[in-house]
Amino acid sequence: MLQSYLFMKVILYLPFLLLFLSACASPKKVTSALRFSYLDGLQAAKQIDCGSQRPMDCMACALQGEAANQPGPGVYAVGVTIMTRARGRAQNICATTKARGQFEGMRKRGRKKISKKVWAVTKKIMATKEIGWTHFWAPKTQKKLNRRKPAWATTYEKRQCRNEEIGDHVFFDTNQCRYNRSMRLNAQK
Repeated sequence: MLQSYLFMKVILYLPFLLLFLSACASPKKVTSALRFSYLDGLQAAKQIDCGSQRPMDCMACALQGEAANQPGPGVYAVGVTIMTRARGRAQNICATTKARGQFEGMRKRGRKKISKKVWAVTKKIMATKEIGWTHFWAPKTQKKLNRRKPAWATTYEKRQCRNEEIGDHVFFDTNQCRYNRSMRLNAQK
């Protein structure tokens, strides 16, 4: 009786075990540092004073405000944008994130709860100092707030700058555009 019960339990859980093992074995683009569970996004790793001048705190506060609800790669891409604007230097991060009108997540300063996911991405960005994306915007959020598409986004699309949609954000790299301004002006003549 006990053996048949255990056998039935194994049979019931076997498909889930196989599914789990196949998911773990399949190659993925995302690095292991960027895989998070739903709970990691909800649990706070620590509280940080967003008014401080520590680069790590400034980056974490900006990421929490801008992309905490995004998957790991989306949070990472926002961090890359911040690092690009800071020219890859940690000492420029606070000035970049606190610049007027740049990051809505930094409007309210004070103490913020930073999720484990955001804190892990912050540490990875600060270690790698990767640069690339120069601008991003969130179409769904802008629509909810009854705002228009930013004029610069239209300009970068016309210039055919490299762009990619990651999570709910659209990212642009203005260093990789097919047409620059002078080429476009010459084409209009």
